[in-house]
Amino acid sequence: MASELKANANASDHLANERTFLAWIRTSIGIMGFGFIVVKFTLFIRQIEMVVGQKANIPHTGYSHTIGVLLVALGGLTILFS
Repeated sequence: MASELKANANASDHLANERTFLAWIRTSIGIMGFGFIVVKFTLFIRQIEMVVGQKANIPHTGYSHTIGVLLVALGGLTILFS
């Protein structure tokens, strides 16, 4: 009886570790996806400018590319450390 309880506790611990690992992976994929969105946002705004035909007041020296790349790198690091 005691060995069965110990086996169930080990299985329960293993499943809890798997859920935690998958949560970290899901979070890192979300961070990386947000990084891609940030990088592509400036391109999207420029395409909207061309379709509408009006010049938007957007600085051409933004940091969206740098921030997006850093977010993708942070997501990669999160995967490595998980």
